[in-house]
Amino acid sequence: KSTGGRAAMFGKESAEKLARQARGSKIRLCEDLKKSGNAKYSDKLWTDALDDYADAIRVLTRPGEEGTGFAEEEEQADGLLRACRLNAAACGLNQARGMASEREASQAVAKALDHCNKVLETHPRAAKALFRRGQLIAEASGFEDDARFKAIGHARSVAELKTAALEDLNTAMRVTEDEGGGRDKAVEAAADEVASGRGEARRKQL
Repeated sequence: KSTGGRAAMFGKESAEKLARQARGSKIRLCEDLKKSGNAKYSDKLWTDALDDYADAIRVLTRPGEEGTGFAEEEEQADGLLRACRLNAAACGLNQARGMASEREASQAVAKALDHCNKVLETHPRAAKALFRRGQLIAEASGFEDDARFKAIGHARSVAELKTAALEDLNTAMRVTEDEGGGRDKAVEAAADEVASGRGEARRKQL
């Protein structure tokens, strides 16, 4: 009986070890996908980079659920998931900025906003998510009515969207300062673009 007990114990330990190794392998795969996506992003290959980030997100999330599904590596996987979502959002923003078709641009913005909102659901003070969302809302403010609705999901005026964008960008700035990061020049530049209307003018030139 004692031998059987030890065998059962070792069998359980082996199963747990294999499960841990499988989880670790999935995380390593996603780290590789993120690294690949980052390289493509640096080369401004927005669609190819987005594909890599999307693949990593699919591996890190269970169908129909939020979270990573990897209990023991939750913190590591959560950080990786957030990074991939926000990098995917950055790809969507850059895609939209290069699209003359407002229909296509609004779809890219809508998907990118979804990534930001998913991060903010669990990390409401994520400065980078607030920054990206502010940029995306500002981009949507330059669309015509139908495209604005498709991007945001409900009717909002240009003035309302600009206000919402500035609120996110200013909050991102405050969070960064509270965390000892100082003034973020990228966030300042984005807020200045919204306030000055340069973003809308750029959109109209496409």
